[in-house]
Amino acid sequence: MRWEVVPVIFGLAGAAGGALDALLAEVVVGRYGDSAGVCAFIGGGIGLGIGATLCVSRKLLVRLPAAPVLGVAGYFLLMCIGSLAYGERLPRLGELPTDWFALYLAAPAAPVLVLAHHLHLRWRERGRSAYASLPLYAVLGALSGSLFWLKHSDVVAGLLDGALYGLCQHVAMMAALGLEKWRGEPEAAQGFSPRQ
Repeated sequence: MRWEVVPVIFGLAGAAGGALDALLAEVVVGRYGDSAGVCAFIGGGIGLGIGATLCVSRKLLVRLPAAPVLGVAGYFLLMCIGSLAYGERLPRLGELPTDWFALYLAAPAAPVLVLAHHLHLRWRERGRSAYASLPLYAVLGALSGSLFWLKHSDVVAGLLDGALYGLCQHVAMMAALGLEKWRGEPEAAQGFSPRQ
């Protein structure tokens, strides 16, 4: 697989996870501040950053510090696209230090979910079932958005949303690895990195 395809897969899964999170929060707490469409852009941006991080290196010590930066960058890019789609003013880079979604969701969530992906790939190398990591994705996904939801005081909804988003990321990983296997590329067992 061309490495630049990987962020798109994770971005699409993130968009699905964001939209589902909005719907789930509506059911659990009976209200939600944003529409499913807006949440799809937010989740898609974070997923895009996560996918890009997986392509930077196969080393966890490189991936973890890169994840918050790329997570926020992906979030900002998708919010720009979302603003164009909704006919709103484009966000400014200078607004990121005061953007709650950037500070409390994108920045902390990206490294937590990158860690989940990294552990999943290592377990896969050891012959464990792909489905054995489902609880891992659910737990780390729940933790990934905990800072944001603590600020909003909707902790139960936040944990459920995070777990659902984490499971969507698991689907993205399975889809990416399945596509690599179908194309017969060796990176499938090792993670993703740019072609040399």
